[in-house]
Amino acid sequence: MAWHAGNYTLSPGVSTRIFYWWGDNHGVQYAEPMQLLSNDPPPLGAGSPLKVTAQGTIRNTDGYSVTYFLDVTNEGPGVWNFAIIGFGDIRTGV
Repeated sequence: MAWHAGNYTLSPGVSTRIFYWWGDNHGVQYAEPMQLLSNDPPPLGAGSPLKVTAQGTIRNTDGYSVTYFLDVTNEGPGVWNFAIIGFGDIRTGV
């Protein structure tokens, strides 16, 4: 099942940590940045300078639920607008 964790903007050379959660433990999740369709340079197809430098989970204080995180860095020369999209374990479809 695909999901969306919000829209973001990163200036050149800037990094951010993005958190997302559902209030329980969804198991293995995969996420990646995807450029938003816009008229902002650079144009689509130019090759994304957005790099995921870390990702993982943090167990919440309830002992059951987890918060997922993703570190993204803009290594390009321009401002990038992007969304975080993802999906669950591709082996199970959840």
